[in-house]
Amino acid sequence: MKNSILVGALLVSSLSFGQKKNETSAAVEFKNKYAPAMQSGDMEIAKKTILSAKEYIDLAAAHPDTKASTKTLYYKGAIYAAIVDLADLKKDSELAALVNDAFLQEAVQSIRGAAEDRKWSEDANVVSYNARVTCSRLGTAFHDNEKFAEAAKQYEWQSTFATAVGVIDSAAIYYGAVCSEKAGDFKTAAVGYSELAKIGYKGATAYTYASSAFRKAGDIASAKKIINEGQAKYPSDKELLSELVNLNIDDGNPAAAEAALNAVIAADPDNKQLHYLIGTIYIDLKENEKAEKSLNKALEIDPNYID
Repeated sequence: MKNSILVGALLVSSLSFGQKKNETSAAVEFKNKYAPAMQSGDMEIAKKTILSAKEYIDLAAAHPDTKASTKTLYYKGAIYAAIVDLADLKKDSELAALVNDAFLQEAVQSIRGAAEDRKWSEDANVVSYNARVTCSRLGTAFHDNEKFAEAAKQYEWQSTFATAVGVIDSAAIYYGAVCSEKAGDFKTAAVGYSELAKIGYKGATAYTYASSAFRKAGDIASAKKIINEGQAKYPSDKELLSELVNLNIDDGNPAAAEAALNAVIAADPDNKQLHYLIGTIYIDLKENEKAEKSLNKALEIDPNYID
């Protein structure tokens, strides 16, 4: 009986050691072989070693003894992110075939897990940054080739890799929204612009873009909600006022558009800039008599108002 217990204990210890060895082997392949190959530009060796590293880290990540280890999580995130980068740089179909949403999500989750450990947080930040650079490069390439839906997806992943280490990548969210809009996915664009508005990115412009995208998506209620939030913060912004006019016109209510402009004036009747802005909005609407009246009112307040 004692011998059986001893053999069992040795077997468990051996298996645990084996998983730790997989973790270490993945690190060796990644740090000591893949990284130098990339530095020297030897893409074939880089491919061979990163695939080997993936085999080792997948074994470690699948075993109960090491799957929650932050070392395993870090190297899984780093190795998976490196595969995405190398697949693009090498234009390698075998590597590209590995990369899908589930693969990228595993990379993000692994980086997030490693970032929670102070020992690995700095390294996780570096991996997150490198992954975002790759996604940005891919997004730009798709955009330049007018593949806007694909570009939007890359910028979405760029933002997601940032969140893995607690970072908000506002530029990624913005470019993702722009590309979604260009692809005709106005709802996704509106959500992106709304997120930017809430964090203060681009000020009133983000609220204007969000409302416009909701309007194009046919979601008038959401457009009204976001434009009202924007006006509460930026009551005198011309872009917001213009969008409010367009929103009410699209809603089949031109009277409400004019009422909104009049309400703005009523709240601050001696503001020459408001009269000027509303005058320019009337010009855009080809309401020239009303435009003239508003501009003259601005001059009445300040005869030397150069605009």
